[in-house]
Amino acid sequence: MGWGFIRPERDQLPGSCKDYFSVARWVDMSNHHEGVTWASVEAPLVSLGGLVDERRHNEGPSGWKTQAASSPLLYSWVMNNYWHTNYKADQEGTSSFQYAFRPHSGFEAVRAYRFGVETNQPLLVRQIEPSAPRPSLPFAFTSAAVSITTVTRAADGDALLVRLYNPSPQRSSCEIAAAVPSLRLYESSVSGERGRGIAGSIEMGPFEIRMVRCETSR
Repeated sequence: MGWGFIRPERDQLPGSCKDYFSVARWVDMSNHHEGVTWASVEAPLVSLGGLVDERRHNEGPSGWKTQAASSPLLYSWVMNNYWHTNYKADQEGTSSFQYAFRPHSGFEAVRAYRFGVETNQPLLVRQIEPSAPRPSLPFAFTSAAVSITTVTRAADGDALLVRLYNPSPQRSSCEIAAAVPSLRLYESSVSGERGRGIAGSIEMGPFEIRMVRCETSR
């Protein structure tokens, strides 16, 4: 699903795999009152409700699951030897897998998204000289839902490209406030071309992605 999320069974196309699911960052299991968000770093495959394999039994080989009903039971496939293949089905040595859990009340898409990103992309710490200038951005960002996913230098070198993402199924807004008087904001393509100017808050639709070009005069 790239930037969004799916609800097993409800959001799947007919014929989709129900045996296991590929997870980008997180899985949430909850009802209307409480739940748990689960985040994985190294193990991207999960099964819901029960495991399925291809072992033969009295009625013949096991079949694929035809339903993926909601369940509070989650299995993590740390290594997948599900398919009959022409390579070794096991691996020697020690492997480490990291998981994180966040209990919560009702499901909130924004909190689940941010928890998954924080688990998979932790802060990087590096040593600097005390006298070195501190890096800073020419703007301040505020939003209850919208997140900044990347800040990169434009190809022409004259601006910063900020990619915004609304991880919520509802409309939301954000504001990029200038930290320097000369900052100007423009709509942009992914390659950095300058579009229309932006003033005030930025309105974004459900799961919308938007590029903003931030320029400062020299």
